[in-house]
Amino acid sequence: MVLPFQTATDNVDKQFAAGLTDAITTALMPLTVDPSLQMSPASEVADRAVTTAEDARQVLAANLVLTGRVERDGDLLRVSWSMEDASTRRSLRSRTISVKATEPLELESKTIDTVVEALDLDLNPAQREALLARDTRIPAAKEAYLRGRGFLKEYDKQENVARAITLFEEAKTFDANYAKAFAGLGEAYWRQYERTRQNEWIDRARESCQTAIRINDKAAAGHGCLGTVYWAIGSYEDALKEYQRALEMEPTNDDFRRQAARAEERLGRLTDAENTLKAAIRLRPQYWANYNGLGSFYFYQNRYADAAEMFARVIELAPDTAFGYANLAGAYIKLGRYDDAIPMLERSASIRPTGTSYSNLGTTYFQRRRFLEAATAFEKAAKVDEKNYAVWGNLGDAYYWAEGKREQSIAAYRVAIALGAEALKVNPRDATLISRIAQYHAMMDERSEALSYLKRALDIAPKDAEVLFKAALIHNQFKEVDTTLEWLEKAAQAGYSITLIRDARNFDHLWAFPRFQDLIRKY
Repeated sequence: MVLPFQTATDNVDKQFAAGLTDAITTALMPLTVDPSLQMSPASEVADRAVTTAEDARQVLAANLVLTGRVERDGDLLRVSWSMEDASTRRSLRSRTISVKATEPLELESKTIDTVVEALDLDLNPAQREALLARDTRIPAAKEAYLRGRGFLKEYDKQENVARAITLFEEAKTFDANYAKAFAGLGEAYWRQYERTRQNEWIDRARESCQTAIRINDKAAAGHGCLGTVYWAIGSYEDALKEYQRALEMEPTNDDFRRQAARAEERLGRLTDAENTLKAAIRLRPQYWANYNGLGSFYFYQNRYADAAEMFARVIELAPDTAFGYANLAGAYIKLGRYDDAIPMLERSASIRPTGTSYSNLGTTYFQRRRFLEAATAFEKAAKVDEKNYAVWGNLGDAYYWAEGKREQSIAAYRVAIALGAEALKVNPRDATLISRIAQYHAMMDERSEALSYLKRALDIAPKDAEVLFKAALIHNQFKEVDTTLEWLEKAAQAGYSITLIRDARNFDHLWAFPRFQDLIRKY
């Protein structure tokens, strides 16, 4: 795994170093068809905030990490890299490359070549040709692009997105046929939309990604960029086409493959989605993330035993990664195996406290009717993952049932609704999110809002088990017993966990009805 390169002097900015890190990772990814080399994509490293060898081992299960330092010495630009054992921190190989400060292309090229040489891979002619291919021959364009990528890695800061846009604009000014610069600009425009919610940025993002494709239809970056825009706005058909096109150029790109599977899933092409994820496993059978992707697919299709099998495989391949245990615990919870889930969650939290581990622990306590303990766990989850609407909704549920806490549930539900509404601006076709917002309104006895959101969710996903279960919760809150039972029967038929239906505190009063008893016995 390639860790973010550091800077050793003030006259080399960290954004250039970050962009160089991204370029090295991108160059190495196509080589991972060799089972001896498995890599985490740059997006995973950034999304999970991995910056140290310990992070790499615990979060992404890396056993080998590449660290580097960039510095300027007079008119020279220098990279020093080290290949280290992630567990012992022992350096296995290292090199130093020096070039003229005006030659960032040569610095990138030599760094990549020496890393590949150190890995001692037996490359075929096509792989060697791909490594030699350069995306621009103009040094100023390359430097601007690398710095733009570096700023975009920290897109949570508004000024960084604006700076990235400026740099990508500079790069394409230096080289009007620099496809990657247009793809980067498209991503930066999209990030600007996420911050401003102004539709003009969507149009700019789409146009820039399309320009990248027109310049070089055989480069994956443009298709991946356009696929991301289409996915985020809920145009799953178009997103799938772009991800499939990107995969034609980069068949080992796990991000593109998992995104393609997600699009297939949203389009109701469940067999295709499953086969796409299985193909990823066949391509890279030792890479834990693909098993995690298939496990997540099974989980959301209510195939909890299959999900548990995949998550167990994740742990086997990556025994030091925290979320493998958290995900396995989530499957155990759905199967009603609460006692098995708790040690998994404790193990996850001991490795790396995360919102997911605390949230799953809260869910386990909630199902066991330990509502105060559930609330405490969800409070911890909300501190770690404060922008997660589902965590705040779960906290509201825990407060609702915990003795003496019901009044506090209102504030938690309000936060969950506000965060959910922001997410809906980006993707108005997310039926699961819409159904959860409906439930939050119902828990506050806001009938018209609850039923309005529920109708939207059902219109989008009328056969989704999670949405059907939320329909039952909502009508139950309004004391409509017959309608509640109808929706519970539909949810169970669609594959929703009968254990969770049985154990739900909301439905305790339904045990007085033979129809509910028959439902529990039947499944």
